[in-house]
Amino acid sequence: MSTVLDKTQAAVTRIQERLKQKPQGIEDTELVAMRDTLQEAQSRADDIAAQLEPELAGVQARLKELGTPAPDAPEPPDIAQQRAQLTKRQSLLDSQIKLARLMGVDARQGQDQISVLRRARFQAELGERTQSLLTPSFWRNVMRDAPRDMRRLDGLLDELGDSLRAVPTHVWSTALALAMLLLLGGEVGRRGLATSTVRHTQPARLRRSIFAVLTVVPYTVVPGLLATILLFVLRWGGELGADLSAFLQQSVIVVYLAGAMAGLGTVLLSPARPSWRLPALTDGLANTLAWVPAVFAVTFALAWTAQRLLELINASLSTILLVNGAMTVALNILIGFTALSLRSSLRGQAQQASAQAPAAASPVLSWARAVPSVLVFVISVSLVAFLLGFIALSSLVAQEIIWLAVIGSITYLLVVLITDVFDSLVAKVGREQAAGLLSAQQARTRCQLLVLISGMLRLMLVLSAIALVLLPFGENPGEWLQRRLGFLTSGFKVGEAQIRPASIASTMIVLLAGVYAVRVLRTWISDQFLPVTRLDESMRTSAANLVGYLGYFAVVMMAISSLGIGLERMAWIVSALSVGIGFGLQAVVQNFVSGVILVAERPI
Repeated sequence: MSTVLDKTQAAVTRIQERLKQKPQGIEDTELVAMRDTLQEAQSRADDIAAQLEPELAGVQARLKELGTPAPDAPEPPDIAQQRAQLTKRQSLLDSQIKLARLMGVDARQGQDQISVLRRARFQAELGERTQSLLTPSFWRNVMRDAPRDMRRLDGLLDELGDSLRAVPTHVWSTALALAMLLLLGGEVGRRGLATSTVRHTQPARLRRSIFAVLTVVPYTVVPGLLATILLFVLRWGGELGADLSAFLQQSVIVVYLAGAMAGLGTVLLSPARPSWRLPALTDGLANTLAWVPAVFAVTFALAWTAQRLLELINASLSTILLVNGAMTVALNILIGFTALSLRSSLRGQAQQASAQAPAAASPVLSWARAVPSVLVFVISVSLVAFLLGFIALSSLVAQEIIWLAVIGSITYLLVVLITDVFDSLVAKVGREQAAGLLSAQQARTRCQLLVLISGMLRLMLVLSAIALVLLPFGENPGEWLQRRLGFLTSGFKVGEAQIRPASIASTMIVLLAGVYAVRVLRTWISDQFLPVTRLDESMRTSAANLVGYLGYFAVVMMAISSLGIGLERMAWIVSALSVGIGFGLQAVVQNFVSGVILVAERPI
């Protein structure tokens, strides 16, 4: 423990000294690495403090049991030695806990300082004006710097080529076969998903929402796994550099994200299955935008890959501006086309509605029609800013709109799924009441509980989506979540107890999974294993019950262990149970043991 504390303290101290010496000169990538190190140090310090606090409490309790030595009488040597050891241990634990807490505070302060630096730098970059792509001087710089950047890119491509040529033929054959099987399986699964959903679900709105959520899975998993296979092939020879290997690993994650974006857009539009479409979109709009999700996903993946690739080869400023500018224009054009199409469709719906019912004005439709108009205005301003040379600002606008669209689509899909699931459960309760399986009071209570849980889940989703959309500039989602939701892992104190929501959640999962596993095991023993033995029915029942009791006891012990409470620290619980059995549960335990003996030994 002392070694871990010393290493953690050295890492935190080194970063603090680095931040004091000209922090404006630190690169953003180095700031991100320092932030990750500080987050890890904070988590490690909190864990150490949480582990040592119960031990310190135990040492203090043992010292309290020894009492205060009498000043006028000599203390026995063994008691004096034990007291000295406990006092020394108490001092050591107390100093380690204080050091761990101090390191946690220093790590949090360092993270705050890094966040301030990154936000200030990000906001400064937004207001920075570069050369416009329409000026001749910009293109002269591009022509001057392009040959050098191409040579650096050729060196990177040569490294990739050498790695590919080092891969044996059988590896290529295996990878190609896996890719073909994955593509075939994904296509078969995607086409058979509708049939499977119809076969296993009731004809209700829940069928559409389940189909929509499941459809996103192959769009996300299949491209990601293909990229993973390619990464495995590239890493086969082990000749890739560390930077290039990290770039390829991050590119695989981007492929997963791009696939999810394409799946979300395709599911919400559903141009080929209008009856399965969740939002109220016209067929014309869905067919017009059918190609947009895939192009959006590919453009997003290319934009990220190009930006990281330029950083990897240390490209010149003119090349970075050219590539980022091209990707920014492409994203803005796609967003503008989508907004114009949506505005035209909503205007057509509004005119049709007003023609059918002129007196009925729909404020919801008016607000919905205003959103694409605002989006068109924002994209127009973004393109003007781009032409004036504010490329960073225009890129930020496109990225924020895409981020808003992705978060909004995921939230909408999950909210619809939760609503349909709980509406289906409420309808099931109504059917059970009509069949006489539930009383009116039971049905009413269950419906109220289901509606309450549904509302709470949807509220949590909406609040989480709003929080993610309103991420402060210069702070990524991981940093934001660690800052605001870090208590889920670090926990908080209630008196002397350290409460960790993440540990409680894992404990509940272990408990539920363990209870289910014990029930399955007990059913198998009772219905399949014991009937083929020579035991009679009463003995089989007792044996199955005994296995269940032992299994539940083991599950409870594992749940307590996953909560962070060591089994060696449960002596007081065992003592309390012993006292309870000795006084209140003596007759119950006696009867249980007597019954087991009667069934096992068969004296009667």
